[in-house]
Amino acid sequence: MPNSSIDNALGSLTESALDFLQRGAGEIEENPKYSVIHFVAGLELILKARLMHEHWSLAVDRISDASASASGLLAGECRTVHPGEAISRLNRICGENIPEDVAEQFKKVVVHRNRMTHFFHDAGHSGAEQELVESVVAEQCVCWYHSDRLLSQWHTQFHGFKERIEDIRSAMEGNKSYLQVKFEQVQPSIEAERSEGAVFRACRGCGHGSAKVRELSAIMFDWTCAVCRLEEIYLEFECPAECEEKLAMSESARTKFCPGCQLDISPKVIGSILNPEYSGPGTGDFHCAGCMSRNSVVLHHDVYVCTECLAMEYSVEECGLCHAERLRPDIAADDTRLHGCEFCGERPHRE
Repeated sequence: MPNSSIDNALGSLTESALDFLQRGAGEIEENPKYSVIHFVAGLELILKARLMHEHWSLAVDRISDASASASGLLAGECRTVHPGEAISRLNRICGENIPEDVAEQFKKVVVHRNRMTHFFHDAGHSGAEQELVESVVAEQCVCWYHSDRLLSQWHTQFHGFKERIEDIRSAMEGNKSYLQVKFEQVQPSIEAERSEGAVFRACRGCGHGSAKVRELSAIMFDWTCAVCRLEEIYLEFECPAECEEKLAMSESARTKFCPGCQLDISPKVIGSILNPEYSGPGTGDFHCAGCMSRNSVVLHHDVYVCTECLAMEYSVEECGLCHAERLRPDIAADDTRLHGCEFCGERPHRE
């Protein structure tokens, strides 16, 4: 099959994905049912398009069923991969690092779509309660927040669609204001908590000042948004070079250099801040399956942190075969007893 045919198909697939996303962004208020259906269709197609940028066969549901050419796929005769497996392949095969919480958020809107398409969803009929519609909008906005980050990371693959993607960003920014009603409802309780000393910050998802900060340690904090329920753990500490610059870092906002003195904020620096006994890359106690770094994870109080990618979780899983303890595992603990884990040399090749 000529590469031009695959390239044309990939271009058409991406156009369709962006069409669905744009329609989904524009239908939230008047028709939340079709907004979700179109938005999820666009999301699924974007994931498949990213896989096809790696190789067209990755978009086929069973890679072993893919023929030597892409004719079956292009003719619509092959069943394509579902979103969960698409994310798994992007992480395992394409070297991406899509966290589990992002996959779970995508799964939520897929469930909404499936209920609306095949069964019944209370937000899908005319006259749906405002609160219910708002909950769908909130999940969609959080989902777009993660999708937008991925599209920014994939700017090389989708370079020819910059203007279309920017149009969708603008539409979703408008929809975030739809959550203003929800923000106004919770604002009195936020102000009451502020008066008692609670700290709130602007949420990265919906943009409202509704993210309540909780101190986990002197340098580690987390926040949960009262409007869209987005959560994040982050670090905040003074530059180790004592330039008095305060640095805030999270998995979604990693700082490579201190803006005050240009100190390299390396994994070794992060590790020594989190755990004074950490002596350098490769000396942590746990592996990170999110970025496939060995011995890069240290325990800070009750939180496991990867010094390479700043993935942060409250638990790790042990491989049933090699007993390696892994942050953000792609393979469930029960499955590792037979197949091994991401870091297990005895594990056979899997699709």
